[in-house]
Amino acid sequence: MIDESMTIDELSTNNDLIDELWRIYTYYSLHFDPTSLEVWRSTTFIRFARDTQIIASTNSHISSININSTHSQLSVPVVELEIARLAKNKDRFEIEKDYSPTSVAIRFDDFLDLINDLSTKLYKHNTVEAAARRILLENVLLLANRRVPLNRSFDCKQQEAVRVIRQFQRPLSHIFRYYLTRAESRRNTLVAKQLTLVSSLTSIITDISPAVYKEEQ
Repeated sequence: MIDESMTIDELSTNNDLIDELWRIYTYYSLHFDPTSLEVWRSTTFIRFARDTQIIASTNSHISSININSTHSQLSVPVVELEIARLAKNKDRFEIEKDYSPTSVAIRFDDFLDLINDLSTKLYKHNTVEAAARRILLENVLLLANRRVPLNRSFDCKQQEAVRVIRQFQRPLSHIFRYYLTRAESRRNTLVAKQLTLVSSLTSIITDISPAVYKEEQ
């Protein structure tokens, strides 16, 4: 259970809170880019920020109904700069040499970091802890869309379940294989980039070593 009286340290280690934030994260993953469920692009984060009134909505009617009237909402460029800064610090392999906002991969831990980083910009007159609490309780948890977990168990041995599985077995198998292939391709691309980087560094070190040795002589 999420208690509003919790400190930010208690909130950050609360399993119920992490589960709720995960349901929020995966909701936007499913609705805005279902081909890359493990990452967001910056456009997905911008949409999330609009929904939670971190960024002012483009809809004038919605903008006028601002639940959080005690703070100024951020602009899109400010949020994009934070995304770019986080991406640069993380040194993601997914980012191309020629940076563009859509090339940034925002994973779940990045999502949490961005919320924390934006809190002090959104609630600039509060302490760091108070700002973090407010953005969670007043923006993210209050306004964000999220998946609704299913509480009922599904027995695959039931007659209805067997019929559904048989009916959709082939397309489900194709979907499963498609995502396995994509995941394997991404993994291979990442490994190839890492090997290229290691090879380049090894080559540089090899070239430098004789020159250093001669200077020492």
